[in-house]
Amino acid sequence: MKTSELDGELLDRWVARAQGWSLHSVDGVHWHWVTLVDGDPKGTPHSSLEAYHPLRNWAQGGPVLDHGSIFVFGGNEDRNPRAGYTLRTDTDGRYSIEGEMEHFTYLGAGLKAFVHQRFGPTVDDNPDWSSAPDFTYQPFFFG
Repeated sequence: MKTSELDGELLDRWVARAQGWSLHSVDGVHWHWVTLVDGDPKGTPHSSLEAYHPLRNWAQGGPVLDHGSIFVFGGNEDRNPRAGYTLRTDTDGRYSIEGEMEHFTYLGAGLKAFVHQRFGPTVDDNPDWSSAPDFTYQPFFFG
């Protein structure tokens, strides 16, 4: 699936993955986003699956954009907001944006850019959410 097509709950899940989180359940009923170390949950869960919605909640999504040094721009009656993570200018003064994503909200555009920054232009259609994420694509990351 193209990263640019992510939206809703699926985008929320990929944002959690892009932060290195995995789904884990102790009782088989209640699922939480956790950090796995050698296959086992480490520390306190970050959030329950039901409570983590960075696309709808700036208190959750805003820090993600800050952590990834994502910038959001544009947006008017003719074009949706856009976001990216590396701004380049050429000798003619034209610019290009690494990982440029578009969404009908500023937060959505930024979160798509964050996922693109970690996983690239495509993501698995059916990932194993309980396994540790594999970050094979990181062209630029402040950390």
